[in-house]
Amino acid sequence: MDDIDPSHAPGRRRARSEMDGLICRLDWSATPVGARADWSPALQQAVAQMLASPQPMFLWWGEALVQFYNDAYRELLGPTLHPWLLGGSGRADYHMLWGQVAPQIDAAMGEGRSVQQRDVRLSVCRFGQDEDAWWDVHHAPVADAAAPGKVGGVLVTYVDVTDRHLEQTAQRRAAANRQFLAALDQALHHGTDEAAMLDTVNRMLGEFLGANRVGFAEDRGDGSACSARQYICDNVRGTGRLVYRDFPADGYAALLAGQTVHRCDVRGDLTLSDTYRDAHRAIGIRAMINVPILRDGRLTALLYVHWRRARTLRADEIALVETVARRGWIAVELARSQALLASRGEPLRQATPVD
Repeated sequence: MDDIDPSHAPGRRRARSEMDGLICRLDWSATPVGARADWSPALQQAVAQMLASPQPMFLWWGEALVQFYNDAYRELLGPTLHPWLLGGSGRADYHMLWGQVAPQIDAAMGEGRSVQQRDVRLSVCRFGQDEDAWWDVHHAPVADAAAPGKVGGVLVTYVDVTDRHLEQTAQRRAAANRQFLAALDQALHHGTDEAAMLDTVNRMLGEFLGANRVGFAEDRGDGSACSARQYICDNVRGTGRLVYRDFPADGYAALLAGQTVHRCDVRGDLTLSDTYRDAHRAIGIRAMINVPILRDGRLTALLYVHWRRARTLRADEIALVETVARRGWIAVELARSQALLASRGEPLRQATPVD
C-alpha cells in the first residue's frame, strides 16, 4: 500500500525518494505529456519501473522526448543539469550530443528494437567532481497501444562497468608493453654499433609512447650530462646538455638516489622554479620522465622522455621507461666492451640477454 503524506490532500501518497517527489510535484500539464491524471498506463508503468530501479535509468517519452530520470541517474548529474532536465525536451537539451544519441532513439522509437552499447565513456559528476566512467547502455522501446507506431518512449538503463573497462585496459596495455620489450630486445640482440643502438632505443621508445624527444644523457663529471644522440619528433628543439644546477633540488637528489623523476605539466607546476620552467618552455616541453642510471652508486647517465603537451603519466608507462633505461644502457655498455675488445684484437664475447 502507498504511504500517505498527511501534509497533502487526502489520498496523496508520500514520495519514496527525491526524484519520486520531484515528479509528483512537477506541473506536467505544461509539458507535452500532459497532466499526470491523463497519463497512459504504459507511461505510468514505465515511470514506476524507472523509479524502483537501483540502476541509473532515463526515460524519453513521446514525440517531444520528454525526459524523466531516477535517483540513481540523478546522482550522476551535476548542478547545471539537475533538476533542469526533468520534464524538458530531449532534442533541445541534448542538441549538442544529438548526433550520438539519435541512432539509438530512432531504432527504439521508429523500429521498435532494443539497442545495446558496451563500454560507453561518459563524464559523470560524483561527490561534486567530474570524472570519466564507462557504461553498458541499453535502450529499450516502451510499448504503448495509444502511441503512434505503438511505441510510447525509450527506457535507457546504465550499468557501470568502469572497473571491468579499467582492468581490461590494463591487461591490453601490459600485453602491448611486453610485445614492445620483446621487439626492442630483438632489435638490440645482434647490435654492435653504439650509435645505432642508441638510435634504435630512442626511436622505438619515442614512437611507442608518442613522445616528442627521447635520449640518453651521459654524466660528464662536471655538473652536467651530455646527450650523444636523440630521437626528435614534431620539430621540438634538441637539448645537447643538461645542467644539474637547473634541476629542482629535490629532483636532482632523487636522481642521485636512483629514483625516477616525472612531471605531468612542468609549466603548470608552480612548485618548480621559474628557471626550471623557463628552460623547459624554451625547448617546447611540458611533460617529462627522467630515469637515472647508476653504476657503483654513482649517477652515470639518464634516459629522458619529453612531450610537448601536458599529459597524464601512467604508472605502467613510467615502469616501461625504467625497464628500457636499464636494458638500453646495458646494451650500450656491452657494445662499448665489444668495441674495446675489437680494438685490441681480442675475440668478441657472446652477448648475454638482459633482464
